[in-house]
Amino acid sequence: MRSPTKEAVLGALAHFDANSHTYRGLAEADRLHLLTDEHVPLPADLSHQIMRKLYEQRLARPRTPAYPIYEQLRNSGAGRRCAYCRAGTARTLDHFIPKHHIGTLAIEPWNLVPCCDSCNNHLGHRWDRSPSGRAIHPYFMPDLGRWLRASVDVSHDPTEPAIVVYRPDPDPSLGEELCSRVRAQFEALSLRGTIGTFAVDELQTVQRRLQTRFWDEHDAREYLAEEAEVLLEYDSNSIRGVLYEALSVSTAFICANLCPA
Repeated sequence: MRSPTKEAVLGALAHFDANSHTYRGLAEADRLHLLTDEHVPLPADLSHQIMRKLYEQRLARPRTPAYPIYEQLRNSGAGRRCAYCRAGTARTLDHFIPKHHIGTLAIEPWNLVPCCDSCNNHLGHRWDRSPSGRAIHPYFMPDLGRWLRASVDVSHDPTEPAIVVYRPDPDPSLGEELCSRVRAQFEALSLRGTIGTFAVDELQTVQRRLQTRFWDEHDAREYLAEEAEVLLEYDSNSIRGVLYEALSVSTAFICANLCPA
């Protein structure tokens, strides 16, 4: 015998399809901040509380029949990485519009974003509808061009490690509002720390390479610049590419890591 909830879900399939179409339409128009409960209705027997339980107890719970769908969505990001920071491994799904705000979207696939633990924890139940603070959906992101930069801080003390600091630097041609949203999302996700942690391992790899292969500053700089060019040609905001670019213009870093004479 089917459970009442399962009967209700099967009876509401047309509603789910219509709501998904509405969601995609608003997302493509960058107007998700205007979406309300009224835009994505479900029958009364599928309340917000029931929909949240469906996600938590059916879709996201291991060893349930629906869990393979959860895994497929979680692993759908490039390299199975977080769609927000693109550095950490996706270990969960984030509700772009939090399920506590609009429960009827709790199992909407387009609202479920592959996410690392760090980004998921920082996002929490955040849902900013303000013009300069509203989030940018990773699946429906406008063409932002180059927006990520980095700088290298090299201490005069040789025992102190170099520090790479990432920062958002969107092109002013995007307009003040979109630039503000890029910066706000960078801060909301604490990406400076998340991708900065990723850079530590890569930085150590670069240092070892320079210390064992390069004696000449010009050659080392050329190598770093070429690596940056290749990576940034494929992805203009490549975390590794931005790192190599910053290192290539840091005379202090290069000179501190050349092979001993």
